Amino acid sequence: MTALGYSAGALLMTLLAVGYLALIDPKRKQALANLGSKWLPRSRLAGWAIVLLPGLFLIVHGAFSAFLIWFGCATICLWLSISRTRDNAS
Repeated sequence: MTALGYSAGALLMTLLAVGYLALIDPKRKQALANLGSKWLPRSRLAGWAIVLLPGLFLIVHGAFSAFLIWFGCATICLWLSISRTRDNAS
């Protein structure tokens, strides 16, 4: 598998975990007036472990170029998800 394939898979797993963290964050729910998702377990530590696990996997398997691609893409995607405010959320 190529570095691009490894990094795409890792990025997908990271974005799913970030989506999970965004759903359970009480401050974000209050800011966006989202009162749903009360059924989700609220373990932030497990969520952050899942976010960082793909990067660790890439380093352990020696895919350093894939790690750099994953790190850059994850940084940009996380920045975009954090910059979303109530004014432009709809």
